[in-house]
Amino acid sequence: MKNLFILTALVLSLKSFAATTGDITISGTVDAELSLTLSTNSYTTLDIEGGGDHTVATANEVCNDLDGYKIYGYSTNGSELQNTDNTNVSTSYTVKYDGSSAVSLGAGSANKVQLKDSGALTSSADEDSDIVVDVSAFATAPAGTYTDTITLEIVAN
Repeated sequence: MKNLFILTALVLSLKSFAATTGDITISGTVDAELSLTLSTNSYTTLDIEGGGDHTVATANEVCNDLDGYKIYGYSTNGSELQNTDNTNVSTSYTVKYDGSSAVSLGAGSANKVQLKDSGALTSSADEDSDIVVDVSAFATAPAGTYTDTITLEIVAN
């Protein structure tokens, strides 16, 4: 009987330490998404002699970082369309990104220029932006192909 009394006291004392609530931490993860996709990687019908605006591509920007993102650009020749037969012959151009003011691109990645700042986002972004090149008219341009390569970069804020 004495053992039964001790056992009952022990069980009752253990019950007094049992919790009345319990917590479960649950979570899920959303991977960061940041991408820039161009509608084309080549545009070959610029009017070198007459100049003017040409929509050369559309960029699709995707970002799920609520701090937003920036778009930077630079070119191989620093906004100069060089004649491939004689690189001393060229004409300049500017870029308008997503309707922004025209800017000249720097030569090389060390001289990149900010083209867009999305600012803070309230939800994930999936936006299209037109890229317009405004060529300076070169009415007396010698024959040949005039070329430059534009590089665009998306960076999270």
